[in-house]
Amino acid sequence: MKFILAILLSTFAISCASNAPKESSNNDKNNDVAKETMKKDEKPMEKASAGTVNCAQGDDKRSIEVIKTNSGCEVAYVKFGETKTVASSVNGTEHCESVQQKMKTNLTSAGFTCN
Repeated sequence: MKFILAILLSTFAISCASNAPKESSNNDKNNDVAKETMKKDEKPMEKASAGTVNCAQGDDKRSIEVIKTNSGCEVAYVKFGETKTVASSVNGTEHCESVQQKMKTNLTSAGFTCN
């Protein structure tokens, strides 16, 4: 009985330790095809300015621009010549316009003159 149990355990241990590579399934191939198709079908993001606020305090000039992107928007903030996207939305420009107005209010409170 012990002999049979030892053989079964040995067989199980050897079969679990197999280093044979697994064949890729059809699902993996289908996922790769779907990814390639999606890359081909993607349209480049269209951007258009929805309005820019320019602020200045002496030589320090800053701008806050709402940029329309497809169905959403981004807020680009230029400070010391460096542009950063500080907010975005995937649906409409209301959020971006609100962020732009809050930033304009903050800059004005800090002594900047904005248009």
